Amino acid sequence: MKKFLGAALVFGILAVFAGCTISVGGEDTTTPATTTTTTPASTTSTTSTSSTSGLSTDWPADVIVNPDWEVTGTSNSSYEDSVYITKTQSCESCTKDEVLKYYRDTLTAQGWSEYSFTDSSSAEYGDSISVSFEKGDSKYVSIYYSVWDYLGTTIDISYSEYTY
Repeated sequence: MKKFLGAALVFGILAVFAGCTISVGGEDTTTPATTTTTTPASTTSTTSTSSTSGLSTDWPADVIVNPDWEVTGTSNSSYEDSVYITKTQSCESCTKDEVLKYYRDTLTAQGWSEYSFTDSSSAEYGDSISVSFEKGDSKYVSIYYSVWDYLGTTIDISYSEYTY
């Protein structure tokens, strides 16, 4: 239940930043309904909005998600000449160094260039890292790793693409 509530919070925040609206108990013509599938082992959420741009809202082939870590949620939206796609993963025992190495190695091999990195650790908030990559002048990927008391370890992968 804690993972579900945490994932719902993360997706709610992502939806606000992506510019989509989700209505609970009412009719909303701008966003299709959210689909949630619950299995005994985990909860997976998927949120999408209708595409108003010519860009694909499919997960890009050159952003390879680690298959050893469970995907617990996805979200995508597009507006005019932009697309935003996120995936959330969880892992029981992965470390921030392991996550950082995997995504640095994998994305660099796919032609992405790292342009930003932050690392923090505190007794109150635990470990977290954020690393961002770019490809050309219109494609961006950010990886955010964090350890939460109520969620466990989460990895958020955000992809955005713009046309000008």
